[in-house]
Amino acid sequence: MESGEKPPPGARNPAPNDRCTAGMIWLLIGYMFLYIHRPFELWPVLASVRLELVYMLVTGTLWAVLARKHWLSHSLHLAYLAFLGVVLICWLASPWMGQAVDKVDRFVKSFAMYLLIVTLIHDAATLRRVVLAMLGITAVYMLHSLWEFHHGRFVFRMGIPRLIGVDSTLSDPNSFGAGVVYSLPFLLPFARRDASWMLKLFLVGYVLLALVCIGLTGSRSSLVGLAVFVLLLIWYSAYRWRLLVLTLVIAPVFFLLLPSALQKRFETIIDPSAGPANAQASARSRLEGLLIGLELFSRYPLTGCGPGVWRKASGSPLEPHNLYGQVLGELGLPGALALGLLVGLYAVHVRRLRRLYADVPQRRHHFLHQMTLALWMVLILLLFMGNFSHNLFRHTWIWSGALLVVTSHCARQQLAAAGVAGWRPTANRRSWPPYPLASRLNRAVLPA
Repeated sequence: MESGEKPPPGARNPAPNDRCTAGMIWLLIGYMFLYIHRPFELWPVLASVRLELVYMLVTGTLWAVLARKHWLSHSLHLAYLAFLGVVLICWLASPWMGQAVDKVDRFVKSFAMYLLIVTLIHDAATLRRVVLAMLGITAVYMLHSLWEFHHGRFVFRMGIPRLIGVDSTLSDPNSFGAGVVYSLPFLLPFARRDASWMLKLFLVGYVLLALVCIGLTGSRSSLVGLAVFVLLLIWYSAYRWRLLVLTLVIAPVFFLLLPSALQKRFETIIDPSAGPANAQASARSRLEGLLIGLELFSRYPLTGCGPGVWRKASGSPLEPHNLYGQVLGELGLPGALALGLLVGLYAVHVRRLRRLYADVPQRRHHFLHQMTLALWMVLILLLFMGNFSHNLFRHTWIWSGALLVVTSHCARQQLAAAGVAGWRPTANRRSWPPYPLASRLNRAVLPA
């Protein structure tokens, strides 16, 4: 363009704040990768340089100084703040406080992601990009774990070799399989007829990869969780009868393709006597986790024994393997109330969004409508699989809540623009920082 010539209508250079916010989204995605894949737990050299800490400090500094942030008002913030406060109070009151530092540290870090999500994502396009990136990161995590499994990295437990994650925090076969199951609902917003062939190929590959990983973990709880997800998918689908027939055809094929040792392992879901004695003891431990949790609750009703110190407080060689026993035993009555408040508000907001979208034509093709369905399924899976897993401090609780806040905000704008009764645009969104410091720094750091 010649000097002095005006740019064509509609063409403009992106503002420094816009470019900075876009850069922050990529930093957010990078932190997702570190949190899910956790390469510093696989390669010691990355742990020695404190990669996660350095990355989070840099991201936090840029977020505080340069990024243009918006605080989205939502009642879920209070529920999550109450839950975090209860965890910290119960930790400080625990006789074994020093032994729970790592557990509390990881839990608090998951709230850093909550803060980044609810202050940086303001529109459906960015939300879509972040959720798709989360699925891509999970796919890389599964592929890497599968690669390591085929090269001899596994645990031999319950008489079979079992796939584990490449990290150490959530590498246990049950935890790894549960994480795969929790990720499956987020495929729904992208499963559209008009999706590109590359996206469709990714979705099909993701499903096949997830099935292989869940099967090779030998995790009965993950397989049952997968079955519940499929049932939910059938129930909420407009093609439920077709999906039901397809499931009845595919399920036996999937089972027959498993190695015989894994087939025998999964048979114990229906017939416990089909497996070894330790498999039967493992199944009984789920009920024992609830009973031990009630015993700990009777001893520490107001603060629990403290987060992450179940074995020390109970003398049990096993973790609780039960969400409800875990919350009562480790956090006491305040923890149960805080979790109940969180689940209640989460469910109310999801159901309200889904009811209001009932008036929108072709709602099944709307990304945000499908996001509400995905978040609803995640909540159901967390609560159902909590009957046989201790998922209280899993980051899925925190991240899905943050995604619900953003989905609610974006849906509010969309429904208000469409004239749907009951919604109005968000009027109390606050911009940070309130002073022009960020704009001046952006102009100094980012060229025009």
